[in-house]
Amino acid sequence: MPINFPEPHNPLAPAVADVNKDGKLDILVANAESGSATAPSGSLSVFFGNGDATVQSEHYYVGAPFSSNAVVAVDVDNDGWLDAVTVDGQTNLASTNGSISVYRNLGVSAPGRFGMLTSFTTGAPGSIHLCAGDFNQDGFVDIATTSVVTNNVSILLNDGAGNFSASSPLISISATGGVQSSIACRDLDGDNDPDIVVTSPSSARLSILINQGNASFAPPVAYANSQNGQTAGIAFGDADGDGKLDIFSNGAAGAYLFVFKGAGNGTVASGVGSSTGASAVANSALGVVASDFNGDGKFDAYILVTTTTGGVRPMTGSGTGTFTAGTLVTTGSSPGLNAIAIADLNVDGYDDLILTNKGSSTLTIVPNGL
Repeated sequence: MPINFPEPHNPLAPAVADVNKDGKLDILVANAESGSATAPSGSLSVFFGNGDATVQSEHYYVGAPFSSNAVVAVDVDNDGWLDAVTVDGQTNLASTNGSISVYRNLGVSAPGRFGMLTSFTTGAPGSIHLCAGDFNQDGFVDIATTSVVTNNVSILLNDGAGNFSASSPLISISATGGVQSSIACRDLDGDNDPDIVVTSPSSARLSILINQGNASFAPPVAYANSQNGQTAGIAFGDADGDGKLDIFSNGAAGAYLFVFKGAGNGTVASGVGSSTGASAVANSALGVVASDFNGDGKFDAYILVTTTTGGVRPMTGSGTGTFTAGTLVTTGSSPGLNAIAIADLNVDGYDDLILTNKGSSTLTIVPNGL
């Protein structure tokens, strides 16, 4: 049964981490305070977890210069405490560069509470998504962001004190436009350097950028899917049991789950589609997560759906890379622009679902009932 918690700041995307070091997972949410061209702003909400799939009252931090579209929890200054980094950008300000905002964890003096943010330019407008990793092997966490206005990836390097500068030039990836474009960082070729995966909804592609170990990346290699349909969210897991990491993406406007089978060397096969049983509806699917949700030792998936009632669609894995759609789990009013994450919030050994619901101004937790 979904559990809703008030989140009145236009929530867009969640992240999960133990930011106050109490052994319980907390939830961070990036907010779009205003999409106005004249007065854009963003913010960060933090909900301390109780360890039972419920959360405490919101802690709220303002000051981001644009809509905060996504967030990660990383230790930017190597002090042993997880900080928060949001990506801030407006698609309606095509000539104004986006930013990342860094909120420092106050640590011992106030565990899990954050100080005033510091913002750094991404070097590109329309900055919507981000991921984190040490891209240049210096021991410090860097940030990558996508621009859905200029079809670029920005690499922001950390000086070790939590200050970031955008490297040049930007990395061009064709047709990354649209708010459903996503970015993720993961080592795909086994060299311990994080590579980058980007989806391009308008061109029905998934692109991989292999890290060269020095914050530079090989030219993007694009992969199509079986339906020549939109790709949107990104998740990782071994879908076919061969011990190699595969990439999941939802797409074709909610009608398919695609699996791009990994070879273990940074390449993948074209995406193979499993039907969700739903009709293709524009903007009906914004995200995907993957885990063994039913405890049978095989990866499953959930796709976020933004039709009238909103909800998540379970996709049960066969263990061979194909999936069977289940009945939509409704979550209330339509989430609109939102996202989905997973974590074991009640410590029962199975991942639960976390959704941001802009339409109803709520943070929604769906405990795993197997």
